[in-house]
Amino acid sequence: MNLPGGDIALSWTRRTRAFAGDNWALTEVPLGEVAEGYELDVLNGAAIVRTVSGLTTPVFTYTAAMQAVDFGAPVSGPLSVRIAQVGALGRGAILDITL
Repeated sequence: MNLPGGDIALSWTRRTRAFAGDNWALTEVPLGEVAEGYELDVLNGAAIVRTVSGLTTPVFTYTAAMQAVDFGAPVSGPLSVRIAQVGALGRGAILDITL
């Protein structure tokens, strides 16, 4: 979602690594980790231009200032990101998405 001033708000749905994760009766899947954590990569083509670590909720605001550092100007076209849940075993399955 584009915000005023050129910031881009990103959010995603948490996945689970718990064995009970496929229980459709639950409103939210169990975390399956001691703590919730994510890493996000911003890509320019195949090159990673920014990695954000230490996210503890499934949201991130990619500010216009960050975009200017990474791309020379705010992003006006598609934006490619990779998002991974991080746990005791490192990065989990990666979501590659172009917005």
